[in-house]
Amino acid sequence: MDHSITALFDHTAIEQEFKYSLLKNGKKQILTPNKTILSPSISSPNIGFITKGILKVTLEVSEKPVFLFYLNAKNNFIINDINITLNTPVLTSYTTVTDAEVYWVPKQLIDKWYVIYPEFKNVYFYTMKHNINSVLANLVFLNSIRLKDRLFNFLRESSLQLEAETFKVFNYTLANDLNTSVQSISRAMSLLEKESKIKRNNKNITICSYF
Repeated sequence: MDHSITALFDHTAIEQEFKYSLLKNGKKQILTPNKTILSPSISSPNIGFITKGILKVTLEVSEKPVFLFYLNAKNNFIINDINITLNTPVLTSYTTVTDAEVYWVPKQLIDKWYVIYPEFKNVYFYTMKHNINSVLANLVFLNSIRLKDRLFNFLRESSLQLEAETFKVFNYTLANDLNTSVQSISRAMSLLEKESKIKRNNKNITICSYF
C-alpha cells in the first residue's frame, strides 16, 4: 500500500474493503502548496479524501479569504462543498498549505458506500458535522473577538497542524488570512509578545503558550 495514504487509514472505523474501493475508484491529485482546489468559482461533483498534507479552509469576505480552520490527513480528512451542504450563501475555499495528495470520488458512489460500508457512513457524517460546526462556530468567532485573539488562534492552530512550535510566516500572509492590514497584524503581534504568548525572530514565530 502507498505509504502516503497510511494516515487516512489509521481511522480504525473504516473497513479494509473501503480502502481498496478508494484506491480503485478515486482519482488521485498531487498538489503543491498554495493551490486552491475548491471555491465558490471552482465546484466539483466529487468528494475529496485527503491522504497527505494540510489544507486551509477560508471564508470569502468582500472578495478576501478569511481563515476558518484546517483539514488534514490525520483527522478531518474529507473535503466537501460546505456551501451546498449548508444550503446557504456561505462561501468557503480550500487551499493547500503543504504538499498534498487528494483522492476524488464521485458523490453518487459515496451514497453506495453508505450501504456497503456502514462504519464509513458513521465516520463520514461525524467528520462533515465537525467541519460544518467549525464553520458556524468560526463565523460567530470572527464577529465577536479582537484581532489579537483571532491572530493567536490562527498561529496556535498553524503550530498544531505543522507540529512545530516555531514556523515561518509573513505579516502580509497573516493580513490576508485574517482580512486586515499589515499594520494591524504588526500591532497585534506586539501585544501577543508582551503577553509572552509568542516570540518573533525575523519571520519566524515561536508559540510560547497554547492558552
